[in-house]
Amino acid sequence: MADEGLGADEAGNGMTKPRRRRGAKAPASGGEGPQGAKKPQTILEPDVGVTVEGERVIKDEQPRVYFNCSKCPAFCCSIYERVKVTKRDITRLAKHFGVSFEVARARYTRDHDDERVLKRVDDAIFPETCIFLDQRTRGCTVYHARPGTCRGYPGRSRCAYYDLLQFERKQQDDENVVPIVTITFREVEEEVVSDEDSSERIQTWKRRKR
Repeated sequence: MADEGLGADEAGNGMTKPRRRRGAKAPASGGEGPQGAKKPQTILEPDVGVTVEGERVIKDEQPRVYFNCSKCPAFCCSIYERVKVTKRDITRLAKHFGVSFEVARARYTRDHDDERVLKRVDDAIFPETCIFLDQRTRGCTVYHARPGTCRGYPGRSRCAYYDLLQFERKQQDDENVVPIVTITFREVEEEVVSDEDSSERIQTWKRRKR
């Protein structure tokens, strides 16, 4: 795995600063599932990072990062269903585009479960992606005005999706490989399986109901 590159706002120690990112995590509610339970959805939420005047930065005592956003097909912009935005995020976008807060809010965001999220569009690689992703270069077109959620992603020294990308390219010996990742939710149960010599506790996943 290549130990090069930086994440969002992590230009330090002589490394070049790339152009993108989208933050991540946590299931949120939306839609009704079996037994009236709400269906979980993937969502990007802000990450707590080191900030200087509102910008997340890398300090000398922080570990270097092991991913390169400029060599990634933008997993984080595409596989999460929702990117939450705040009033401050919308204000930043409005200033970037030279429009009013109301215009930016209506043009670039939408309501979802009592919160505001970025709009999404059909994508050339994944089913959908962020409205602000350049689908040819896979870079952020509003990098300096991107939401706080995106500025903090992935919030650690490694990115699991970049690791997966590098692993599969080496495994297949082909730099054109792009694993298509889908985040889904399944009920997980534990059971014990045994043979003549030992027992082991494993996890089992329920089949999706049709």
